[in-house]
Amino acid sequence: MTIKDKLDIFIVTYNREENLDTTLKQLMAENSPVRDFDIHILDNNSTDNTYNIVKKYQTINQNIKYEKNVYNIGLGFNIAKAFYLAKKEYVWVLADNDYFDFDNWNEVEYAIKKSNDVIIISNFNCPETDIAQFIIQCTFLPGRIFKTSNITDTVIGSMLFNAAYMFTDIALIAKLINNKKKFYLCSKAICLIGNNIDKKTKVHYYHRGFTDDEIHPMLKNISWDAGFANSIHQIKDKKIRNYILKNRLHTAPVNSISVYNNQKNLYNVLCIFNALSTVDKFIYLLKILYRYSFYYLFKIEVLYSRQHNFPYASDHYTKKIIHLFGFKIKLKWHKVDIEKYIKKRKKYNYKNFVNCID
Repeated sequence: MTIKDKLDIFIVTYNREENLDTTLKQLMAENSPVRDFDIHILDNNSTDNTYNIVKKYQTINQNIKYEKNVYNIGLGFNIAKAFYLAKKEYVWVLADNDYFDFDNWNEVEYAIKKSNDVIIISNFNCPETDIAQFIIQCTFLPGRIFKTSNITDTVIGSMLFNAAYMFTDIALIAKLINNKKKFYLCSKAICLIGNNIDKKTKVHYYHRGFTDDEIHPMLKNISWDAGFANSIHQIKDKKIRNYILKNRLHTAPVNSISVYNNQKNLYNVLCIFNALSTVDKFIYLLKILYRYSFYYLFKIEVLYSRQHNFPYASDHYTKKIIHLFGFKIKLKWHKVDIEKYIKKRKKYNYKNFVNCID
């Protein structure tokens, strides 16, 4: 049995014909190892030229299947649908806006032959040493190939719950970590992160196509931080979960005041609060108390920036702003030495928490 017989590929898309065209062009290129694989397009009821784009590439690969949803069910639920429909031994779910470098595809074939439970095929944020960055890595949808035997009724149910919180398939990642399943991390990225902002509408892709004044306010205003905290709550080990929430390299810790200030409603705050340990819940409450007392007299604000140079990510920068009795002292942007930053946290090397085969 070949890798082609073992791997199902799904692409979730909605109203991004240009992006989809670029994605399929890469997958159908002469040097693409998946050129003749089964590829399923899950169209979330697009109103643009998506169908004709797919039809064009079906002349190159008759194994491209197209399915259009009757309604736009939202990105999260469309992702869950891909996992639900997967029939082969492995499944790779893609977005319609990323980039590929197949130079070391042989590693994927090797990992599949070794029956790894998940294959990590992207490597931004230096995930190889730290469990927190490893989880951030796993939030990148096309950056993982999963063994379908780990998908259960419970996993699908949890995915459907997570769909409203932007991290649908963290349900599967959490199960694999809880059960210490076999992870394989490719030495070189195969999938490179693209821009998630829609070119035409300038809207983030999670809620595209929904009527703004009709969408449920909780769904509309759910933040990345609250969604992340809710999803990470499925990891059973409290120490690991708390460490992940407090050590996200590309943005502020979930329990920080800067993250609190960005929440649009109390529900988001409670989602974050619920995921914290007992000690950190208490500290978080003290921070909120400080926020409404001395916060405007003296504070040190740390800004985080990840510079995306698509199709490649990413240099990380931090900048401190000191607020003292109404005056602001702005310090310069400082580039983070990622490797040096992560080496300080060797205790939380992800290999201590998952069964990794390199």
